[in-house]
Amino acid sequence: MARCILGVDLGTTFGWAFSAGTVIHSGSAYIGVRKGESPGMRGLRFWQWLDGLHSQGWRPFLVAYEKVEHHGQRGHTNTQAAHIYGGLEMILQAWCAQHNIQHTHFTPSEIKKHATGKGNCDKEKMIGAAKLRGWRPVDDNEADALWILDLACHTYPQAKEIGS
Repeated sequence: MARCILGVDLGTTFGWAFSAGTVIHSGSAYIGVRKGESPGMRGLRFWQWLDGLHSQGWRPFLVAYEKVEHHGQRGHTNTQAAHIYGGLEMILQAWCAQHNIQHTHFTPSEIKKHATGKGNCDKEKMIGAAKLRGWRPVDDNEADALWILDLACHTYPQAKEIGS
């Protein structure tokens, strides 16, 4: 059983990154709804992905994710995207509660500032900063997840020691 920290960038295509000691695994996964399917399939696919991690022996003791704010100029301007995000956030929190896993979140500006020194950079700069770090993200979702994981390790240094 590998204890790890999990970083997640929530969305229909979500980024994920987990660290067990010094080894980092990351990627991007699509959980969209196919024609004729219930919209609930997106959430079910996300829950199954989380359960898959658990069944493969990865036991996160801390999950960190990007907290999108829904007021003022921040957050989703698209109502459907906001609903999807909120649903996935609730699923992640419920899954953590079921498995007695701590969770935390960071704002987009906190993540961007940690990655690039600038809290309002674009996706390309986030990917570029990840590549400079030696990571090879397939898209901006994976890059964000890597930075969320890295920020969690820096914010909670005791978590990194526990996971080693």
